[in-house]
Parts: sequence; structure tokens; C-alpha cells
Amino acid sequence: MKMRDVFARWGVVLRWTAYAALCVALVYGYARGPAARADENGAGPAADEAKTPPEKPPVAGPLSAKQAEQLADEALAKDEEIKKPAAAAVEKPRFDLIKEILDRPEHMWAVWLILLLSLMAMATAIERILGLRRRRVIPSELVAALKTLARQKSGMDPREAMLLCRQYPSAAATVVKTMLQKVGRPIAEIEHAVSEASEREASRVYANVRWQTLTFNVAPMLGLAGTVYGMLLAFFTTANLSLSENRMANLATGIYAALICTFAGLVVAIPAGVLAQLFEGRILKLFRELDDLMLTLIPQLERFEGRGVPHKGRAEPVAEKPAEAVEPDTVRLPDRPAQETFQTN
Repeated sequence: MKMRDVFARWGVVLRWTAYAALCVALVYGYARGPAARADENGAGPAADEAKTPPEKPPVAGPLSAKQAEQLADEALAKDEEIKKPAAAAVEKPRFDLIKEILDRPEHMWAVWLILLLSLMAMATAIERILGLRRRRVIPSELVAALKTLARQKSGMDPREAMLLCRQYPSAAATVVKTMLQKVGRPIAEIEHAVSEASEREASRVYANVRWQTLTFNVAPMLGLAGTVYGMLLAFFTTANLSLSENRMANLATGIYAALICTFAGLVVAIPAGVLAQLFEGRILKLFRELDDLMLTLIPQLERFEGRGVPHKGRAEPVAEKPAEAVEPDTVRLPDRPAQETFQTN
């Protein structure tokens, strides 16, 4: 493969990786935005405290029975208002995955590696979705035109087939051009050249699908490694706590933080495995169609075997008969009617 093609392929991968990173940043900003907007609009806890009415100053001097009753009612009402927010405040804590990842950098080195791998897998997946379109592998127009040429009474004209391949550049066109370059050679040699060209094109088309397979295999392993490291860290921290600290709570926190790595690996690996299978099925389907097309075209070249393609306006060359073999030590004398021969010294 030329260096120019290598740089072009990696340029596509890096460009789509940047697009994927931008999409992740936008999604994260949108997910974290509602809390910030609530604080700005006065819907947060600070706004609730600001809206609390100020307490009335205590009344100085002796109280009448009516005032005492009124103050008692206000105290009871205030007590009920205090109990209601306290009961509402007893809620289950909300699990924020992104916050846990950002707050525990010592546990999450594997998560960042998995995120980088997922960006590469996302970029190559987008590139393969665009690269496995039919017009990039085996255009329907090319297939229809070649089959029309093959159905002609005079047979397929290799020159017209070559023009069609140049008109529809694709993997199928490359394989057909390889076949046309071998016109005049034995059919077995043509079939071998076509098979090799088809394998090269299939390997080129399958190149970026390997990123999906790599992500499917490596992401769970990275998640498992991060989880094992987090468990070790959690048990080490728990073992070195003082007697006054809550060991069970600390151990539980360390374990669930470590399991985030395994969760991240599975979340990335499962879509990558599904995409790899879909891409492989798509490639096999398209190249089966290419094999069927070649089985239709190769028999059309049997009439050119040993002769090549004639030029327009010229008669097809006729193979010359081989000259009679003459033994090297024998001289034939044409002037004698009996065509006697003599052995030479």
C-alpha cells in the first residue's frame, strides 16, 4: 500500500474521531445543562432559601389569651411546615455516572482508555457505513451494463467493458479490469487473477471493520482491568481505616466505583460487536454478487484465448501453423524426386 493511501485513510479516521468527540461533548453539555439553568432561573436551593419569609419579631410585654392562642397556632403551623420539607428531603440519592467518573480519577483510568477506543470505533463505523454503500463496491448500473454486453449475440466486447469500468470506479470495476487485462490468456490464468484481485479488494474493504472487532475484544478487558484495580484500591483503603470510621460504607463505595469500569467496557463493546457482524454480512453479500457477475463474464472471453482482442476494422489474426520439425543431423535434398536424405558427418 502506498504511503499516500495510508495517510489518506488515517486522515479520514482522525477527522471522524474529532466529529465523534464533538458529539460526545455536546451530549454531555446538554445533560449537565438543566441544573445550571435551574440555578440561573431561581429554581435551585438558594432560590428556595431566598423565598422563605422572614420570621416575625417576638411580641414584648404580657400577652392576652387571644394573642397566646394565635401564637400557639402559628407555632404549630410552623412546626408542620418544618416537618414536611424534612420528610421530602429523605429521598434516595440519585446516581450520576458522569459525576462519579469525574470525581474519582484514580479509579477511572480504564474508563478514559475505553472512551478513546470508543471514539475510534465510532469514527471507523461512520466511515464504513459510507464506504459500504453499493455504488462504492458493486454499482447496480455497472452490473446491468456488463450483463447487457454479455447477452449480445456477437459476445461481450472487452473495449466497451473497460470503458464501463472507468465510468463506474468501484471494487467491482477493479476486479473486472483485472480480468480484461488478461484477455487472450488461458481461462485458468484469468480465473486465478480474478480470484486474487477479489481477495485484495475484500481485504481493503474489510480494513476498517477490524477496529470494531478490536473494540469488541479489548473494551471488556480494559473494563475488567479497571475493576480489579478499583477493588484492590477499595480493600487497601478499607484495611487502613481507623476504628472510628465506617468501613462497610467505604468498601461499598469503592466496589461500586470499580464496577463502573466494567459497565463502561460492556456499553462500548456490545454495539461494536453488533456493527462488526453487520459490516461482515454486508461485505459477504456484496462480494457474493461480484462472484456471480464474474461467473457470467469469464466464459465470454473463451473466444479470445490465444488471440487477444482484435482492433476495429481489422481482421482477426489467424494463428500460424508451426513449421515441420527437421532433425538436426538430416539434410533434405529437394532436387531428387525420391527426396533422398543423407546423414551428414
